[in-house]
Order: sequence, then structure tokens, then C-alpha cells
Amino acid sequence: VGAAAISGHAETLGRHLIDGLRRIGWRPFRDLDAAGAARHLISLGREEGDLPAGTLSRLTAAGIVCGSRGGRIRVSLAPYNDGTDIDALIAALSSLPD
Repeated sequence: VGAAAISGHAETLGRHLIDGLRRIGWRPFRDLDAAGAARHLISLGREEGDLPAGTLSRLTAAGIVCGSRGGRIRVSLAPYNDGTDIDALIAALSSLPD
């Protein structure tokens, strides 16, 4: 497959994720085009501040695996992820209480 194809795939998924989440009040810590950005690792936070209580446990219950760092959700995009995974994450985050 090659590193370039994997990087391009991660970038496509990352942009899809960020575009979908901006509409519902989530933002990336670092823009994908920023110097030092890793397109396969995306740290997300709420525009309103802290994560809603139980965010990670709700995502886990929905079958979504991610972590947290510094009060943000950390999403790791892998070569086996696809657009349906991103859509599921967007849907799960949009259903969280404020």
C-alpha cells in the first residue's frame, strides 16, 4: 500500500471528521495543515470547554475506541478505518448531552 497512500487515507478521514464535528461544536487542537500536525492522530475538544461527563464510556458503549489526553478526546485513525467509522463517531458525539 505504501506510506503515502496510508497518509492520504488518514488525511481524508481526518478532514471528514473535523468538518463533521465543527457543525456540532467540536474542534481539533491543531489544524491538519499546521506544522507538526499528525494527520492520523486528532485531539478534539468542545468549543464550550470541558468534555461532557461520561464521554469516553458512552463512546466505548457505542463500540468506538479512543482515548483522552488533557481533557480532550484523542482519535487515532488507522488504515482499516473508513468513512462509516467517522460517521459513527460524529453521530455518537452529536448525541452527547451538553
